[in-house]
Amino acid sequence: MSKTMNHKKSKSTRDYSAMFENFDIKNAHLLTPSESALFQIRFERAIFEDQILESVKTARKANVSWRKIGIAMGVSAQAVHRKYSPLI
Repeated sequence: MSKTMNHKKSKSTRDYSAMFENFDIKNAHLLTPSESALFQIRFERAIFEDQILESVKTARKANVSWRKIGIAMGVSAQAVHRKYSPLI
């Protein structure tokens, strides 16, 4: 993803799917409960980001303005446009 996605590459659910499909037990290590909780939250965040992107795509196809999308998301029109317009 581009730097518009929070200035860092964030994992999408596809990235996680590939990680699970290519899992190598030889390189694995046990996670502490704290690490496990953080990993789960990161995965859930990726799911939510995918859902948000789909909702933004749907809204834009329905001619909802970036301003209204921004209001619904609690951010400015510029912020939502900068983050999602390259992805749709």
